[in-house]
Amino acid sequence: MKIGIVIPTYNEEKNLQSILPKIKMEIHGAQVFIMDDRSKDGTIRIAKQHGAIVPYTKKTLYYGQSLIKGITKAFYEYNCDIVIQMDADHPTTILRELIDLIKTNNADLIIGTEVGSRSTRGFACWLAKKFLGLNYTHPTCGLRAWSKNAFNRVDWRKMKATGFSIQIETLFWAQKSELVIKEKEFTGGSHKKLPVYRIIEWLATLGRLMLRRTLLSIFLY
Repeated sequence: MKIGIVIPTYNEEKNLQSILPKIKMEIHGAQVFIMDDRSKDGTIRIAKQHGAIVPYTKKTLYYGQSLIKGITKAFYEYNCDIVIQMDADHPTTILRELIDLIKTNNADLIIGTEVGSRSTRGFACWLAKKFLGLNYTHPTCGLRAWSKNAFNRVDWRKMKATGFSIQIETLFWAQKSELVIKEKEFTGGSHKKLPVYRIIEWLATLGRLMLRRTLLSIFLY
C-alpha cells in the first residue's frame, strides 16, 4: 500500500529535524508531504534533505488550505491508498496503528484522541458537539488517517477554513458523507494556546457550518 503523510508547516525546522527520521523508522517507504506556508527558517531545506515532497506555493495558504492541498495532492496526484495528516510535533509511534485500523476495521477515517490533555481546545470541542453533532472525543484533533474511499466520497472543494478550524470542517463533511469513522487514543502531543484571531476564525467556521447544516436539513426533509 502507498502511504502518504501530510504535515502543514510554518517555521518548523527544529521539529522536522526530529520527526522526519522517526517517520522513516516507523513506516518504511511512506511519502511525506511538507505543506510549507512560506517559512522564514530552514523548514524547506530540512524537509528536502530528508526526501520529503515540498510543493511550491505562490501565496500564503495558511494551515487549513495547506492541509487540504496536501491531502488532495497525496491521493489524486500520487495515488496514495492511505493518507495520514499530522502536525510536526505529533508522536510518530501511533502511525502504524492508524494504518492498521484503516485496514483491519474497514474504517474510512481514524481520528486521534489525545489522552490526559486539559487544553485540547475544549470550548471548540464542545461547540462542535453541541451545534454540529460531531460527537467525538476530540473533534478538533489534527492527527488523522484517511482511506482512499474517504477521499473519493468527500467533496474537498467545500473546505473553506483557513485556520485550525479546518479539523471540524473536514469532520463535518466526512460525517455528512456517511463515512465509517473510528477513534484512536494517543499521548505526546503539544498544547498550544489559541490566539484571539484564531478563536474568531473558529467561530466563523462554526457559524458557516451551522448554516449549511440548517440548509441541508430544510432541502433534504
